[in-house]
Amino acid sequence: AEEVKAFLPGFFSWIMSPLTVTKITIVIHIILSILKIGVSLFTKSASLLADGIDNTVDTLSAFLVHISVKIKKEKLITIFLIIAMIVSVAGIGLSSYNKIVNFEKIEHGILAFVMSLILGFVMLGLSAYQYYVGCSNNNLAILGQAVDSRNHFLTSLLVCAGIVLSGIAEISGVFFLNYADAAISIVIGIIILKGVFDLILECFRAEEGNIGIGHFIHSTIEKNKEKIVLDWLRVQLKFSPLKQNEIEKRYYSSFCKNRLQFTELTGLGYNPPSSEEILYYLNRFTNKGMLLLDEEYYWLLV
Repeated sequence: AEEVKAFLPGFFSWIMSPLTVTKITIVIHIILSILKIGVSLFTKSASLLADGIDNTVDTLSAFLVHISVKIKKEKLITIFLIIAMIVSVAGIGLSSYNKIVNFEKIEHGILAFVMSLILGFVMLGLSAYQYYVGCSNNNLAILGQAVDSRNHFLTSLLVCAGIVLSGIAEISGVFFLNYADAAISIVIGIIILKGVFDLILECFRAEEGNIGIGHFIHSTIEKNKEKIVLDWLRVQLKFSPLKQNEIEKRYYSSFCKNRLQFTELTGLGYNPPSSEEILYYLNRFTNKGMLLLDEEYYWLLV
């Protein structure tokens, strides 16, 4: 009993580590990619295949970022990632084309549906774990991963919908519903393709020598950070307005006081360097009409 008691604090310290959650995230992505692609080939589901390829690209990007940090070859790694994403989109496009031109109905639809649903809930559970660790460590990068995992859960529900519609088509004889699976596959491919264009544009915009995968996910991370800070402000200003200096103090206590000094495997390790960063968000939210500044007090409007 004493050994178990001594072991538990160390275990919980390990499981709540941001570095641990990023490693677990990569392992889960690898397992899910293999399962989704394997089941999709067995059941002939184009949307499940596209979802599996999307998972694979996410896993690959995480490894590539980690490598880029190690070998200092950000531009080369970025180009490699662009090529990988283009190849994945081509694979999804080919799969969708074959599904439409040489139509094959989904085989073992129940298996495809159940697998997609279960793996979707795995991502939802991962999202909850990432969110809890991110909140416990005041780490916006982990919270950003939680949002991404939640989006994968929603994608899985989309895949399930396509499989269900294909099943309804087989039962009801409504022929156009047979292409729901291919349509959802195309949607997933478009999402990845948009990422390719964003990455290419960021490469052209970046100064020579400063090109990195961070440019690719910069806009997404900024959106996640903005959402997290806005949610935090909603809690702080829920019952009464606050002056700027009080908000700064609370922001420092929540996000900056125990700032972690490391870069995660995703390459997106972020903690505000100082409480002054909240000033940017206060101005941004005030300009957007989310906050009201009246006689030095900030009031919540949304």
